[in-house]
Amino acid sequence: MPGLALGAAVLLTAVVLVATAVALVVRALRPDPMTPYVAPLWWLGYDDGFVRRGLPGAVLRAVAGGPPSLALANAAGVGLTVAGIAALVVLAVALARRAPDRGTALAVAAAVLVTPLGVSHTARDLGRPDALGVLVAVLLVTLPWARLPPLLAVVLVVVLTSAAVGAEELLAVLVLPLAWLALRSAFPTARVPWPALAVLPGVALAVLSAVVPVPSAAILRARGDAAAAGVGPPEPLPRGPADHDAVSRLGHGLLDNLRAYDATTSVPSVLVTTALWAAVHLLLLGLVWRLLGPSRSDRTFRLLVVGSVAVALALSVVGIDYRRWWALATVGALCAAVLLTPRPPVERSAAVGRGTGVGLVALAAAGLLLRLMPVLPLEPVHLERLLQGLG
Repeated sequence: MPGLALGAAVLLTAVVLVATAVALVVRALRPDPMTPYVAPLWWLGYDDGFVRRGLPGAVLRAVAGGPPSLALANAAGVGLTVAGIAALVVLAVALARRAPDRGTALAVAAAVLVTPLGVSHTARDLGRPDALGVLVAVLLVTLPWARLPPLLAVVLVVVLTSAAVGAEELLAVLVLPLAWLALRSAFPTARVPWPALAVLPGVALAVLSAVVPVPSAAILRARGDAAAAGVGPPEPLPRGPADHDAVSRLGHGLLDNLRAYDATTSVPSVLVTTALWAAVHLLLLGLVWRLLGPSRSDRTFRLLVVGSVAVALALSVVGIDYRRWWALATVGALCAAVLLTPRPPVERSAAVGRGTGVGLVALAAAGLLLRLMPVLPLEPVHLERLLQGLG
């Protein structure tokens, strides 16, 4: 049974990865790979003063010497997504290397790669700054910080975390705890508080993003430049805000956004969606922890679970892209597991037993069935589109 379960899980993982790769290539070759909702973010910049999430667009404006072309923005969006996917592969390998044998390592890698909160989600949500957060998170836990002078390590961590937070302030909850944990692990006996010094700039940038209003001129400029470059209007919602794109929503406060989107969701859909992604999240973490068999106590695992679930639920309060929030929480928990799990293992973990094998197959099946799910709460129309996509 264990060998059969592992084989089935690996096969389903291969199917998901191939389907995701094909869909990503097909989409990347289109003239409009990014959705009209996400695309305008790449024309946001600092020409009208500081604006949260303006860093990627500001970089493109500097490269292009003005508003970027549609081709440049699409290349940046696709490139960032591919980098995020590559980082998830590196994360799977880093965790697999902490397994005691090849079979267990294969099971760990399959679990990380097949989950619908990983590779398939990143590919489907093409062009989002979330991929930069994933890339930075994986770099934070895989780079050999202990081999660098502490000051140099701090500078590099500040650059990485500032890039992520400057692209999307919500990524602070992903990258800053990992940065602190990584440097604490690298320099455990240092008298200078290097971890605190490394995360302070990211904290300051996140606070600045939260308190400084987005200039209306910056929003108008970004939308106008995006439209001039060829970005079409976003698909209208059946109910909800008319200015339905990622840049326009920056001009509204938290309560305004919640009121605007309240009409697009229902309480049952929110509860079902939250329960679904929470179940996938917990199943993945439980499998990875069981397979790696760390020498730390179960208390570490409980803290990891509680912390990651708290992050996902907190983000769910400020936005309705629930799949995104659970995906970020999943990446954060898996990255933390890299730092918390010794390599090579101090204790031999249990082999892929019957219960673990069944859980692995269940996760792989979820990865196949849920890979096309939207980031928004599940409504009947989403289920219809999912069935059409599977068909």
